Amino acid sequence: SASYTSPNDRIEHVNDQTIAFTRYSRNRWTAYGSPNEWDWVQIDFGERKTVGTLELYLWGDDERGMRAPKQYTVQYWDGEAWTDAHVRSRTPLEPTASALNTVTLDPVVTDKMRVVFEHDLPAFTAVTELMVWEEQ
Repeated sequence: SASYTSPNDRIEHVNDQTIAFTRYSRNRWTAYGSPNEWDWVQIDFGERKTVGTLELYLWGDDERGMRAPKQYTVQYWDGEAWTDAHVRSRTPLEPTASALNTVTLDPVVTDKMRVVFEHDLPAFTAVTELMVWEEQ
């Protein structure tokens, strides 16, 4: 789910195992046109998992008003509220469009994860894929 989804895009594309950075790809979620400075995308696993890594594939096209967010925060559901995950590392350090953005966390046990984006207004955030990796 998402706090906002552009009418031209689908939230289901965030986690469909398809990564598409091409300009003409429609396989993405965007917050284009959102009234918010911040928006989020969330994955509900339906069961508790131990999560330690997220791979975020940000999509961008400056001419169409979409670029990497100013920043983003990874959160997990602790059973009562959203809590910021402790980030061990980010590669790259700054959010980068048309690239893999890897976030390594102190492992958390949760049934839901989300990424909260601060848009680089007047542009909006776009994601072609979000992969959440379970720790073994």
